[in-house]
Amino acid sequence: MKKMKTSKGVWASRMLLFSGLFQMIVITTHINMITGLYSTIIGFYMFAFVLFTIINILNGVNYAAKKSVATLVTTYIVSLVQMGFAFLFVKETLNEVALYPEITITKNMMTSLSFVGVSVGLTVLALVLATLYNFKKDQDISIYF
Repeated sequence: MKKMKTSKGVWASRMLLFSGLFQMIVITTHINMITGLYSTIIGFYMFAFVLFTIINILNGVNYAAKKSVATLVTTYIVSLVQMGFAFLFVKETLNEVALYPEITITKNMMTSLSFVGVSVGLTVLALVLATLYNFKKDQDISIYF
């Protein structure tokens, strides 16, 4: 029986899919964490982060279907926006802890921030694999639309 190799593009697509589904599953953890905070902008950052993570699921599926530089660039742009909102979400959460002495870092807060870190880590790894898959040495580097 012949063993089939899975390409880097499929792995990148799977990581983006897992990252998005993971954030959809743990959204209640994020919501429980932000309910104890005073700033309302944290909720927007959390919503935008999860929204762009879900958009990246579609990018990953599209990337697995057709390999093109345009799809890779779109995935990079959405991923950078996603990671920007993740950074703002974590920064504002830690600012709340620093500004208000009655707010402490709870187990729920650490879990939520850890989930954000895992999602960003998977996205970075997916981007590296997608880039390696897209620019093989024997492939002509051109833009396909």
